[in-house]
Amino acid sequence: MISTFLKTFRALRHRPFRLFMGMQLLSLSGTWMQYVATSWLMYRLTDSAFYLGLLGFLLYSPSLFLSPLGGVLADRYERRKIMLGIQAVAMGQAVLLAVLTLTGLVTVAWLLFFSLVLGLTNAIDTPVRHSFVRDLVGEPSDMANAVAINSSMFNAARLVGPGIAGVVIAFWGEGVCFLVNAFSFAPVLLFLAGVKLSRVSRSSKEMKGGFLTGFSYAWGFLPIRALLLLLMVVSMVVGVFQTLLPVFARDLFVGGGARLMGYLNSAAGLGAMAGALYLVGRESVVGLGRVISVAAAGLGAVLMIFSVLPGGWMTSSAAFLFGVSMILAVGSTNMVLQTVVDDDKRGRLMSLYGVCFLGVVPLGSLMAGVGGEVLGPRGTLLVSGGISIVAAFLYRTQLKRIRKIIRPVYVERGLLPEA
Repeated sequence: MISTFLKTFRALRHRPFRLFMGMQLLSLSGTWMQYVATSWLMYRLTDSAFYLGLLGFLLYSPSLFLSPLGGVLADRYERRKIMLGIQAVAMGQAVLLAVLTLTGLVTVAWLLFFSLVLGLTNAIDTPVRHSFVRDLVGEPSDMANAVAINSSMFNAARLVGPGIAGVVIAFWGEGVCFLVNAFSFAPVLLFLAGVKLSRVSRSSKEMKGGFLTGFSYAWGFLPIRALLLLLMVVSMVVGVFQTLLPVFARDLFVGGGARLMGYLNSAAGLGAMAGALYLVGRESVVGLGRVISVAAAGLGAVLMIFSVLPGGWMTSSAAFLFGVSMILAVGSTNMVLQTVVDDDKRGRLMSLYGVCFLGVVPLGSLMAGVGGEVLGPRGTLLVSGGISIVAAFLYRTQLKRIRKIIRPVYVERGLLPEA
């Protein structure tokens, strides 16, 4: 049993990576609490799906523009120092938001402002953090497992954070959620300040040219291009779901309220955790292309079912399946990208991953806000599910070509025998 555990979670044998995962679990749980509390507070103040969409737009739109900068920085400079600065800024915004909320001074404008600040930090953090995993693990053979464990940790936080937030909001209010998030950054800051890693040399090439090289590399390689395009669609429809969830939880489902929203988020997190553990248990990324196409289609089907449910236990079941499908699509994509990318372009590819994963979420948020007013929340979610199914089908039609092109890379990495 112990040997099975060690084999399944083999990347945890690297002490810096193991410690970082523990610290990130605490920090990201706090961040998820802030996400839930901010959305709930915004809807409580405005009763508007449009403002929820605007909130999501400001939170995620910076990734569309700044993730490329984060990727270039990750390939040029010491990732640990960059992350240290980012985490300090994120902690500062959480402290200020907590003070404003607890003193009753928070307004819609302040919520929008702090969502933008958090979005700016996330835009730089995403490509740097994904690239930083490589520095912590060191051995290329453990990278796929480390990426899967990182996804498990992220979704464990998504499971814990919203569930706690729902209870905290119901009993003590949103301000306490923001305060807990502020304290959750402390362990990560201490870790980053003290960890010792080998200094990786970075190229000093001009940044714009560096990013264009990375973009050309990604766009010119069909397996990467197809994965990123499908990821954009998946992330967009996930943005629709996340934006409209407070509306469903409070107004459309029987017995709605803050606790129900917490339960639905936790059910989605539990499903994502289950999907991530499946990925952790895989010995190789070979065969994940089919998993990605099925997961993206399944995600669309779940959203369509969720849109017509009246409430009850089936909503939690649908949220669970949403989490499974989402992480299988997104997590598998990350694993394949991290496996096939050349190490000197890792940061820039992860910045494109950040653009497609987080940068297009604002489109989903705006679609949710506008669609919620025109088609209604249920109609908007129904259409979003259909879009995901169509995108999955189009990706599936390219899968045979993708397998042929990517096989030599897998052979070079030792994942497949030579023909």
